Amino acid sequence: MNIEKLKSEYITCELCKGQFHSISAHLKDAHPDISVEDYKRMFPEAPLLSKYGVAKIEEYRKSLEKIEAESKITVVSTESEDSVKKTVRSVFGISVSNKKGEEIKVSVLNDSNNTKTQALIPEVSDNYIFSPQELKYQLMALEMNLPCLVWGHKGTGKTEGIEQICARTNRAFMRVQHTANTEEVHIVGQWIVKNKETIYQLGALPLAMMHGWVYVADEYDFATPHVLSVYQSVLEGKPLVIKDAPEELRIIKPHKNFRFFATGNTNGTGDETGSYAGTLTQNSANYDRFGIVVHKDYLPAKSEKNILIKKTGITKEDANKLVDFASKIRKAYASGKVNDTISPRALINASQIGICLGDFMQGLRLSFTNKLTAVDEEIALQIAQRIFGNESTDSSETEIEVAG
Repeated sequence: MNIEKLKSEYITCELCKGQFHSISAHLKDAHPDISVEDYKRMFPEAPLLSKYGVAKIEEYRKSLEKIEAESKITVVSTESEDSVKKTVRSVFGISVSNKKGEEIKVSVLNDSNNTKTQALIPEVSDNYIFSPQELKYQLMALEMNLPCLVWGHKGTGKTEGIEQICARTNRAFMRVQHTANTEEVHIVGQWIVKNKETIYQLGALPLAMMHGWVYVADEYDFATPHVLSVYQSVLEGKPLVIKDAPEELRIIKPHKNFRFFATGNTNGTGDETGSYAGTLTQNSANYDRFGIVVHKDYLPAKSEKNILIKKTGITKEDANKLVDFASKIRKAYASGKVNDTISPRALINASQIGICLGDFMQGLRLSFTNKLTAVDEEIALQIAQRIFGNESTDSSETEIEVAG
């Protein structure tokens, strides 16, 4: 059948007598207060799609089936030929054992021929350092197919840790940032006009569910509770129902490889520190659906020093001083003496700037203390002064030669 020949055959909206191909799409644009169900009750005999609309949806359904067939990746199972069980040591370079002393194994998916899936598999970073205990819990979530929330202070590597787990287990990684402006349509999809045609474009969540990707709801506690309710059924391991989608896309069943992670600075009970403006107290029932909750803390001093040395090339002596500064700031923050703490990210920036200027005090100023209140900055600089002594040079006296 030549679909284009049907393009001139419209159906009539019984509300406004306009002519369209899809009543559902028209209602959203012109009659937002009337749902498709309302329209059916009002006009039970009226068609919802023109012949052209029916043909286009069938064409779209077949294209989705083709994409899904091409993107089939592996089923995580100890008996699956499409994945292989490997020890955590062989995959992550660290030993993680159970209480019996047996080394834990993790499923690593085999290579997929699907280009789209391959493009979403992150690259391995040798600079990321895992906490063995936290890694153990996150791998449990992966293997047991339990939704997992990872929360903690800024810069602790919450999202990057999940990303690196995906990189090492050959899983596609889909990260969706949440803000106060995030709406349900940003997550599940919406009707759009493309090439002068109205089609339903699936969002990141249903695509991840269909293709078996790892979905990461980043900054989960920034979104409003009523928006996060869209995840309820998915967190229970059930299909996603998209009420506004066409019938063939309305129910999305999760692929066996689909996994759900969320990250945040809080655990949904609100910000007790005052440092994370914009985070919201969340619905307890929503958070109750997470099977595993990991509180991610800063790494031990030795590991943090190794990160600085690996990422910046800083000397061991200078790395010791910077980590000592970070430790003292974090203790001051925990005891309420300062109102903000320093993240590993800021510490790395201080290292790079300090190496460039030959002045780590100045590196700390530019990457961290200039962000503080006047009182907190004074306390932080006093701590830095005791550690670094008089090596700092005032920025106004530093000359930087600019080429040209």
